[in-house]
Amino acid sequence: MINIVKKDNSFVELNFKFDERVINIIKTLNNRSWDRDKGVWKVPLTDYDKLIKVLKEYELEYTFIDEVSNKVLVDFELVQPKLKLLPEQEEVAQFLLNNTNTINNSSIGYGKTAISLITALTLKKSKGIGSCLIVCPSSLKQQWCNEILKFTGEQYNLIDGPKKKRIYRSDAFFTVVSYELVRLDIEKINEISWDLLICDEIVRIKNHRTKLAKVMRTINTKQKISLTGAILENKIEELFNIINFTSPGTFSNYNDFAKRFLIRKLTSRPWGKYYEITGYKNLDALKLLMNDFLIKRKLTDLPIKTEKTYVVKMNAEQKNLYDRIEHDCYDDLVDHNGLTKTVYLREICDDPRLFKPEEGKGEKLKEINEIVKTIEGKCVIFTQFKRFADMIYASLTVDGVEIVHGELSGAGKWKRIEKWKKTGSVLITTDCLSYGINLQEANILINADLPWNPMKLQQRIGRIYRRGQTKGCLIINIVMKDTIEEKMLVYINKKILLINTITDDDIKTFKISNNRDELKKMLKGDR
Repeated sequence: MINIVKKDNSFVELNFKFDERVINIIKTLNNRSWDRDKGVWKVPLTDYDKLIKVLKEYELEYTFIDEVSNKVLVDFELVQPKLKLLPEQEEVAQFLLNNTNTINNSSIGYGKTAISLITALTLKKSKGIGSCLIVCPSSLKQQWCNEILKFTGEQYNLIDGPKKKRIYRSDAFFTVVSYELVRLDIEKINEISWDLLICDEIVRIKNHRTKLAKVMRTINTKQKISLTGAILENKIEELFNIINFTSPGTFSNYNDFAKRFLIRKLTSRPWGKYYEITGYKNLDALKLLMNDFLIKRKLTDLPIKTEKTYVVKMNAEQKNLYDRIEHDCYDDLVDHNGLTKTVYLREICDDPRLFKPEEGKGEKLKEINEIVKTIEGKCVIFTQFKRFADMIYASLTVDGVEIVHGELSGAGKWKRIEKWKKTGSVLITTDCLSYGINLQEANILINADLPWNPMKLQQRIGRIYRRGQTKGCLIINIVMKDTIEEKMLVYINKKILLINTITDDDIKTFKISNNRDELKKMLKGDR
């Protein structure tokens, strides 16, 4: 008799008395593995049907034991010394407390920071943990420190400054450090055995080949909580490292993940051969697998959000320049890789002087100025280009304008943000503020240009449209007529609908598109 035991939504374990025949039968399954620590054979849950088929074929008796469904949940008494979570947030906290390694994928603006801090405090009281390491983007360090004081009243150790001043051992329960410093200080970090690791914006390590992803996997911790409002930004393969980091051992390696969920073919291009991902498979199984450690809740009680698109016509000089570069860009896409030149088109759409300083002005700055003059309340303007942010800043004539970009230090960013929150009217920023920052003092957001990444657009919107927002929000997209920007907006909205299926009911509809072919369609693909 073989006992098939479902321990989680990733694998089943096979328990039986030693039998060489049974072992040889199990070895016919491609994805089976031997767990030396437990002394059991394991089979991925995605291969469960294949396992049963083999057992029936060889007339082997078996029983199925589901230990996941019978799991006893503890109702923890949440430690909330300063501010109380909402009932729906408490439900998420209980999930995090009842599972060792988890991903909180709740909506952008749901309050994931507050939930994580209350979860950490509750673990401190209920299980006696003594240390919590918080890893986040550099731009969010100060916000985490502010939230620690706001929600917990606990002391924190903020890691910053030159190497000699970056001391990780302290009496503080919370230690806050950026991803950038983790990469530099991993040896110091691993001198400590952390009880809890909280990783904000976990999509930072979606590429498993980067040095950051590799060092993050080595952090010595007993428990992990990963946070993101958009676990899937563009491609399903991005999930591999996020899942394997949060729930180690779910996949033996990337090829294990690829064999289960990706359809690939060997493709030749002028610059070489590579495996092109042409589609996906077993996505229902992937969703089931993630249910064991991922929780997603959506915001349902926010004010109305209105989105408007302003389509602006180029002047003659700007349009002639755009058409010439678009023609070159299309030819490059046909004959070569050619993706770099698409940036030139987007620069020309914003302002031709971004492409070449000697070119004339564009029309987008005029439109932004007109919009800003007519709106009431605080406003945030996003652009992907620091130089365009500078142009917008120089052109606006209203009072109370602040500008933030990636070249500023963390302290420098926060000084300007705080000034804008208190007395400012318009905050101009690059995408350095598109993740995690609370800017709900504003209820108007202007996308001066659009990011290629559809979830980055959602992240931008989430800066103002989040829990704590009391006013209706207006989102304005500015695109240039008959250009790549108009087609990008259609593409992005379509992609967002597809991406949302990974955690919604219709996951089977998720399809892949060829970015190169999509670009050719955008660039006069009907030639």
